[in-house]
Amino acid sequence: MNTHDITFWISLVQAQYWHDPYDEESYALDCEFLSDINQELVFKPSYKERFSNISNFVLVKFEYDMMVEPKETEDLIGLQYLNKTERIHFLSYPGAHLQFSFEWFKSNIFPYINRTFDNVRSPLRL
Repeated sequence: MNTHDITFWISLVQAQYWHDPYDEESYALDCEFLSDINQELVFKPSYKERFSNISNFVLVKFEYDMMVEPKETEDLIGLQYLNKTERIHFLSYPGAHLQFSFEWFKSNIFPYINRTFDNVRSPLRL
């Protein structure tokens, strides 16, 4: 994807972290970003409230993922509400963690991006 011009509207976050369940203290001290957005240390209701305003949220579960455990989650950030209001979309990819091609991304993710930004004046340049 680094060869394509993706505008600031699109966020694809690679976590790049290790969460050792036997050493929670180190995780809490060393991983400020993810522990905060995952609401693992301090629950902030405003995060859940703001998250509920998302138009479309696409989650991709990599069938052969060996990075993310567990593959499912709790409702600490409001995913259940997005699901009930049909704004969360679950996709599955038959491969390893983040090993999709740009073509797969374009075919499967772009339809949601285009729906979200229909009212944006500037087109996405890819």
